[in-house]
Amino acid sequence: MSHAKLSYQKNNTTISALARYIGSMETIYDMTKQNPDNTIGARVGDKIDSYSVVDLNFRQDNLYKNLYMNFKISNLLDTEIRYPNNQETNELLDRGTIGEERKYVLTIGVKF
Repeated sequence: MSHAKLSYQKNNTTISALARYIGSMETIYDMTKQNPDNTIGARVGDKIDSYSVVDLNFRQDNLYKNLYMNFKISNLLDTEIRYPNNQETNELLDRGTIGEERKYVLTIGVKF
C-alpha cells in the first residue's frame, strides 16, 4: 500500500488530491476446507487484484464571515474496490466484499 497527497493553497482556497495504491491481497488459508477432489485445505475466497483510488477535495474558507465550504469527491475514477473475505463470509462472498463507489460530499460549516 502506498499513499500520495498533493495540495495547493492560495488565499482562502485549498485544492488537494489524494492517491492510494493497494496491492493484491489473498484470503486466509483454511486447513479444514473440503475440496471437490477430497483433498483438504484451500483459500477461503478469490484473490483481490491491485487497484488505485484517487480523491479530490476543494475547500473555500471565509465564504461569509466564519463560514467555509468543503466539496469532496471520493473514488474519482469510480474504481472497483474489493476487500478479501473471511471465514464467516466465504460461502456467499467468495469474490470479497465491495467498497464504496464514487461519492460526492458537500459540507458547509462555521469555524469557531
